[in-house]
Amino acid sequence: PLAAQVVERHGAAQLSDRLGDENARVQQGFLSLLNLALLEPPPRLLKLLADHQPFLPALMRLLEHATAAVRGKVLVSLRLLSTADPTFLSAAADLRLFPALDRLSRDKDPYLVTCLQSFLHALSE
Repeated sequence: PLAAQVVERHGAAQLSDRLGDENARVQQGFLSLLNLALLEPPPRLLKLLADHQPFLPALMRLLEHATAAVRGKVLVSLRLLSTADPTFLSAAADLRLFPALDRLSRDKDPYLVTCLQSFLHALSE
C-alpha cells in the first residue's frame, strides 16, 4: 500500500487541490494514485478522505471534465470508495451522482463505457 501511504502523508487537502488542477495530466496522475491507494485502503485513509469536506465535491466535479479518461478514472475512484465504505456512495448521490451517470451513459468513448459498466456492475452487487 505505498500509494495509500503517499496519499495519507500528503493529505486529502493536497489531493483535492490536485484534482482541481487545470492540467488534465496532473488530474489523471492523481486519480491513478488515488485509485491505487483505494485498492486496499487502510481505514485511516478512508477516514482522512471522509473527513475532508472538499474531497468528494472535487472528485464529483471531474465527472463533467472534457477528457473521457478523467471521467473514467473518477468512476473507478467512486467504485473503489463505495466498495470500501458505502457512505461514500450516499454522499455522492447527494452531489447528483445519478444525473451525472445518466449523462455519462450517452458517451461513446470505449474507456469511459468500460468504467461506467464496471461502476454499475459494482452497484448491482
